[in-house]
Amino acid sequence: MDQYSRMRKDEEEGIPLPRLFKQLADEASSLVKTEVALAKAETVELGKKYIWAIVLGVISLLLVLATIVMLAQAGVLLLLNYISSPIYAHLLMGLFLIVIMAVLLGIAMAIVKSKHRPVGLIFKLFSGR
Repeated sequence: MDQYSRMRKDEEEGIPLPRLFKQLADEASSLVKTEVALAKAETVELGKKYIWAIVLGVISLLLVLATIVMLAQAGVLLLLNYISSPIYAHLLMGLFLIVIMAVLLGIAMAIVKSKHRPVGLIFKLFSGR
């Protein structure tokens, strides 16, 4: 039975107006509780996602740091075969690592700025949709 036919039945049975208002208030209360529960679930899911991203990022940062130091040292030793000055070899390797860092930072910023589409009414209101 759809909502319109239920309202017609209520009118035919002569249900008093205060009872209809109570029914409306109960349904509105139920809707609010459901939306709050959905907002909590979305918040928890988003929080878990960001916590895992941070933990994995820190672990990979520590591992990459050691790897970069070793690769930079190997790169300088390799450049010393072609460049006679150790200073220029170190500068060239430093510039190369700065370029790589800038590219990776751009990718990381794009990931962080990616939008999450809210499902619940509360999140939609806060996000302006």
